[in-house]
Amino acid sequence: MPGYSTEIMRLILIGTFLLFFGVNLILGGDISSKRSIFDHLTEQYSLKDGRHIFVFDGVIPEEYIMALNIFMSTNDNWRYVLPDIHSGRNATLYDSGNGIPWKSWKDPAVLAKTNVGLQLKNLIQAIDAETHDGRQLSFRMNEIYAGLIRRGDRTKLHQEATAEENSYSIAIYMNVVWRKNAYGELFFYDEDGEIFAPIRHKFGRIVVWDSSITYVFRPPSISQLATQGIIVSTFSADERKNIQKLTYFQKFLTELHNPPYLNNWIGHTSKASSLDFNKHMTLYRENRNGHFVAVFDGLFDESSLSLLRSWVIKYGTYFFDGSIDVDSDNVQWIAGINVDDFVHTQFWPVIKRMSQFVTKNDTDWYPYDVACNLIRTHDHTRFHLDTSHSKEKEMTFLLYLSPNWTAADYGETAFMETNDNAPDNEYVAEVVPMYGRAVIFNGHFPHSARPPSVMHYDARYTFAVKLSYTKLLAVRKTFDEEFKHEGSLVSSFSSIMELTTNPRKIIAQHKIEAVAEHLSSRHLQKILGEQNVEEEKSDDDEMNDRNEIHLGSNEDESEFERMRSSLPSSERKLLQKMEKYHNVASTNKKSGNDPQLEELKPFDEERRKKSWKKWNKISGNAPDKVNDYLELYLKQRTWLKNHIGNKVVAIL
Repeated sequence: MPGYSTEIMRLILIGTFLLFFGVNLILGGDISSKRSIFDHLTEQYSLKDGRHIFVFDGVIPEEYIMALNIFMSTNDNWRYVLPDIHSGRNATLYDSGNGIPWKSWKDPAVLAKTNVGLQLKNLIQAIDAETHDGRQLSFRMNEIYAGLIRRGDRTKLHQEATAEENSYSIAIYMNVVWRKNAYGELFFYDEDGEIFAPIRHKFGRIVVWDSSITYVFRPPSISQLATQGIIVSTFSADERKNIQKLTYFQKFLTELHNPPYLNNWIGHTSKASSLDFNKHMTLYRENRNGHFVAVFDGLFDESSLSLLRSWVIKYGTYFFDGSIDVDSDNVQWIAGINVDDFVHTQFWPVIKRMSQFVTKNDTDWYPYDVACNLIRTHDHTRFHLDTSHSKEKEMTFLLYLSPNWTAADYGETAFMETNDNAPDNEYVAEVVPMYGRAVIFNGHFPHSARPPSVMHYDARYTFAVKLSYTKLLAVRKTFDEEFKHEGSLVSSFSSIMELTTNPRKIIAQHKIEAVAEHLSSRHLQKILGEQNVEEEKSDDDEMNDRNEIHLGSNEDESEFERMRSSLPSSERKLLQKMEKYHNVASTNKKSGNDPQLEELKPFDEERRKKSWKKWNKISGNAPDKVNDYLELYLKQRTWLKNHIGNKVVAIL
């Protein structure tokens, strides 16, 4: 077992405790005073019938906003909430219907008791008293979620409640850098359908409105690759409605965090031994380097496909990757699935036999990464390899899970001769993602998942299984990936703890890093554009470009260092001026100089290597035994997350 569970627990408990109590002690202020609230009023809009919209800047300190953002985004609650006509899912069961496609809910009963929740309640109470001759209704938070909006999203005009319900809605903007040409406005409409209140995105801005007013969150512009982040909450004085919504969300979150086992859901009885893969194979191609792709139809029956698809849609744990780089596939939403659960389903025996068929009876293939990728119309996926170096021996299996797909819907998986822009580089195959179609290919084969047509409303679901040549190698790769994810969790809670020790410094560093990320993204887009128009590139030129955009990063460097070093000197100087203005030390240094944080930071490379070496020594390099240690590690992490949630409730 890894030796850092106690450190993780202590870090997270300290972080959550300080989030709810410590920040208030340091900041030493609140917004309970009516005067202090309206001192921060930037704009007020009113309809003829007396309903209002209020725009506040700085009404809640930025440190609170940053802590709330970390807390809301560090979870496994992300849901793709748009209706799915093929699964019968009705998004209105747990979504208001405003068209924000990705949402992550928190239990409103818990958040309402935090310092931020109490200050938001004070804000609502003061506004209601101000606009209704001093009346004193008791409002209660009944919903809170983080929402992500990207270019091309089809958000909708919406009303959260009727005028008789005495309900208010709140939107809190989370992007530090947001330019005027990025769009992303919040529009409010009058009785005649005209826009009477246009609100611009600004970090920390809080918009409060009567929930019966029609509004729409406009998506970012097509040129805007960054994701717009918003936290939305509703308060109501209708206790019947409050109880109904609170009860629902508690049930919803409980079910989400306690899904049925995948093998129990879709079954483990397989017909793999009776399959004739020659009869099911509809396409086989190789590129000039001898890397293959094979396509099979009719391997799985309709019932099995439907069960797998419904489990992924209902219980898949999605994570978001909005980064822009050269080597990745740029698939931004991925639902990870436990490998050990998957190998006990009816699908694995078929995939294992398929891998033996295409490799002429190699028998040791084993999955190290199982996931479902979700791609939408305006995503920008890229050609890539599924291997990290030329000596890796890997394959990837794909199973398409979007019913009634036709060639007119696009969304092909494209395969090319090479992963460069050489004049003689050509397409080898374009595979239409027909429902139930299976594809298997060599991991060195350059490929890309294409987004759906603009005429196609639904998402493109692809079930993907990456295979290593031996089980021991597969377990090692799974551990490496899970270790990275755990490091992100610790990093988030480290930020919370640092936020309580020197909030002004940390918020300044957060802004500088956000600017660096914006500049780095813009610079990388420019490089990518230049690469796309080049006619030919030598191996040396390609390596120079890779170094320039810092793909081969040093493990000892922080993410900020990597972004900073990729920028032109003029933009690096801009960051230095910002640091000088805010009177903070260079943020390109690790926080490891702080002994307390260093002690609580168990996810460095050396510890990862030591953990793996220890597992191998104890297990005698036996793949099954090493895999048992991996499963214990993953179960330990699940227990920790659940235990943390219970501790938060107990602390509050």
